[in-house]
Amino acid sequence: SEQTTTELIMTIEQLTYTGNGCTMVCLVDDEMLDKYRHHEEGITPSHVVDSFDIFKFESGKQGTMSRPSKAELNAMFGTNNKDRAIEFMLEKGQLPVHRNKKGRDTNSDSTNANPRFHVERSGRPL
Repeated sequence: SEQTTTELIMTIEQLTYTGNGCTMVCLVDDEMLDKYRHHEEGITPSHVVDSFDIFKFESGKQGTMSRPSKAELNAMFGTNNKDRAIEFMLEKGQLPVHRNKKGRDTNSDSTNANPRFHVERSGRPL
């Protein structure tokens, strides 16, 4: 019997939200984020985020990242519930700007320029 595997290739972006002198980050699939923001049926936060983790930059928008404390989450998002904080970031966070070959922004909703991460995941044989 012939076995088939499925392969999912997704582009992971750093979705950032800055406030209270701190920048928070979660990793998202940019295509799914667009669908989520346009309220496509059946798209939930679990389809968008790479993991339900939030990180903070120690200084500015570069350098070392760590996990924020519950107090820091509460100060930034008004809640220390990580799931609600992620939903807030999905609604209000910014994706990085990427420049095409002509020097034009390909994503104009941000002034942050972070690298893209390409993730390949192989599924189980069908």
